[in-house]
Amino acid sequence: MTKRRTPPVKADLKVLFVVPSLFRCGPIKNIYNLAKQLVRMGICPDIATIGHHPDNMQEEFAELGINIENLRASLMRPFKAIRELKRKIVQNDYSVVHSTVFWPDLYCASVRKSFKKTLFVSTVQSMIFNDLRMRHGVLIAKLVTILWIKSLKQFDKVAAFSDGIQGFLSDNKLSNDKLERIYNSVDLEEFSVPQESQRKLAKKALGISEDSFVIGHVGYLIRIKGVDLILDAISKLPADIPVLFLSVGDGGQEQILKDKADRLRITNKVMWAGRQKDVVPYFYAMDVFTLPSRTEGLPGALLEACAVGLPAVVSDIPGSSEIVVHGKTGVVVPKDSVDGLAEAYTHLFQSKDKLRQMGITARQRIEDIFSTEAMAEAYAQLYSKFLGPKSPAPNSGMVTVNNI
Repeated sequence: MTKRRTPPVKADLKVLFVVPSLFRCGPIKNIYNLAKQLVRMGICPDIATIGHHPDNMQEEFAELGINIENLRASLMRPFKAIRELKRKIVQNDYSVVHSTVFWPDLYCASVRKSFKKTLFVSTVQSMIFNDLRMRHGVLIAKLVTILWIKSLKQFDKVAAFSDGIQGFLSDNKLSNDKLERIYNSVDLEEFSVPQESQRKLAKKALGISEDSFVIGHVGYLIRIKGVDLILDAISKLPADIPVLFLSVGDGGQEQILKDKADRLRITNKVMWAGRQKDVVPYFYAMDVFTLPSRTEGLPGALLEACAVGLPAVVSDIPGSSEIVVHGKTGVVVPKDSVDGLAEAYTHLFQSKDKLRQMGITARQRIEDIFSTEAMAEAYAQLYSKFLGPKSPAPNSGMVTVNNI
């Protein structure tokens, strides 16, 4: 792994993260990874949540020594929460207010003009128009996107998770002067490449035959993720491939997908593991990871899979195709292509001797580009650069935002 040095930051830098809740999901895991690295740099951020979710990461944040306050926002009391947010910023004199996801961005934009000397940063983790269009239709997607972009224009800096998101924001008239691309990341301490013996034990613990060719997916069971395509592709695989599809996650389409597996007569080739707090043992049981999403930001589950040394089969969309290098760390197939997925799975099964090398290359790519250290250094540099610290000495080893 490339050794990095922590960029210089102000000793008195005070940061407030504003998030929707501490729900155990990709966006909040990203904030946790960033907070963990900032604490190591000597910056202990506070967190303000807009609401509450029972399945949360509060204990993990508390272990870092982070103070958490719930603003208790609701559609019926939005102005009270805005006043609470303003009060919190005034009382603590934050240098940086850093929000992520739609509602926190709106709340922060609404108080921005009251704090001229505070740096307001947003991290944009998805192309919200694409997500909403698939869930609620074009009209709602357009209206929400317009409101969201208007809010983002109030921020000093907007950090996009991927090149695709940065392009989306630029296309929607967000000034390029405000935009930075800072990749999503994965904690390399939490996700490591297992030994062969660990992989075998992981399969055994789940009751999976050692000879099974396990194609895995970790994520929500919703249409955006393309799990329906995986099932269709598995039904097309040659009978002599001892395939097992291991699904880790839940979501609104769970029963629909289970019924689909029944109709395709592949129920015996699917294991529905449900939502899991610790996904590492499930990654270890996989031979290949797959994520044929129809839209993505920069998927955390894909980063994690690559970090444990799994080759991946993904759709050719922004985000996923920025992580997977076709032919070297996995296979990139056309979006919505069942035949493309089936061919990729068959090819990788027939090239099992190459899977481990592809996984090693995938891991190296994560270390080089998508580590939490790289992400935190980029944000610390962004904070300090905007707030005016001394410039770093030449050859300091600092990683700039644009070359991560």
